[in-house]
Amino acid sequence: MQKTNYKITYNQSFKARCIRTNKKTKEMYKEIKEELLSYNGLRSRISWQYDSFSYKREKKAILTIRGNTLTLYLRLDPNSIIPKYKIGNEANKTSYEECPLSLKIKGKRTLNYAKELINLVLKDLEYHPKKINNKAFNQEYAYQSIPSLIKEGLIKERKRKINHKIKIYAIVLPKIKGDLYLVSNLYNWQENKAIKLDKVYDNYYELELNLPTCDFEFKIVGLKNYLYVEKGIWQEEIVNHHYYVNADMVIEDIIHSFREDINAGE
Repeated sequence: MQKTNYKITYNQSFKARCIRTNKKTKEMYKEIKEELLSYNGLRSRISWQYDSFSYKREKKAILTIRGNTLTLYLRLDPNSIIPKYKIGNEANKTSYEECPLSLKIKGKRTLNYAKELINLVLKDLEYHPKKINNKAFNQEYAYQSIPSLIKEGLIKERKRKINHKIKIYAIVLPKIKGDLYLVSNLYNWQENKAIKLDKVYDNYYELELNLPTCDFEFKIVGLKNYLYVEKGIWQEEIVNHHYYVNADMVIEDIIHSFREDINAGE
């Protein structure tokens, strides 16, 4: 088998996303964070996934950034909020079940809505306006490249196998009753790991596989048994079907005969 190809993807931490977002989103994040920390007793904790805000170990709010979108999650029942806020309900997501109400903050209006909703959650706490040091904030979240953030451990590089869609069509000339299976080098030619083809009609079968870049060899057998392996037009042995998979492919296999009478086996 040839060496597998990979696609590189990046798992970005919350801090990396904040560093790489635009200036407007950073400023809105800073303003909402200042608002939350103005309530006495609320504490911020930045994890890999988000910035969460808790009071006496009870999570009250969460801030996330995806691209250039800042989203606020609050410990409120979304069904109890009036429609003007255009909120979402994330109660079915484990990460946000404590703070199911979500609000995308895109500008001044939604920024004000966010502050109104924050007050609903934290109205029982004392409020003293708090400001974050601009210079320190701008230095901490100054834009950096992906390689730089990988080096700092704020982005994790992932290798994902590239799979290709392989469609195999088998046209069986002799009429058969039983099922057909594909055996291949990918599973060391083991019969117990043979893959069943779907019967479309009469003598027409098909199978779809997702394969990495590789050397792919196969044969078709009946009844999941090498006694009924496909043969040539004169019942001669045929070589394995062999393809180098490096893109989506369509493969057609015309089966003229089998080593033994498959209908007798059935």
